[in-house]
Amino acid sequence: MELARVLRPGGFFIFDFDNSGCAEYIFSKAFRKNAVIVNIDNSGYADRYWVYSPRYIRSILKEAGLEVRKIEYFHILSSFIKDDDKAVAFAKYDAIFNSVPLLRECSCNVILTCRKLPSFKSAG
Repeated sequence: MELARVLRPGGFFIFDFDNSGCAEYIFSKAFRKNAVIVNIDNSGYADRYWVYSPRYIRSILKEAGLEVRKIEYFHILSSFIKDDDKAVAFAKYDAIFNSVPLLRECSCNVILTCRKLPSFKSAG
């Protein structure tokens, strides 16, 4: 992982990705897959992008000598609402539902604060 190679030991970075465990994908083939491309309707526009499982991303980071120091989940309740205009109103409750494990794991976005382990030497 190039980012880990160039990051100084003890250095931090923040990583944001779309969660394959999002409630939006519960009844699809994408749900909780390690990495998969999804096609969705994004406010009337066709959108295609990658989604990842948090477990998969954490395993890649660990292998690269990076530890996850903090995990934040965003678009938790809004992931259950299909209407984008109505879903926006629920984002203000993310801070509350970050502490509810079953709900937060259905969030659409995950943000990881990571730190390169001081003793990790990257290959190459």
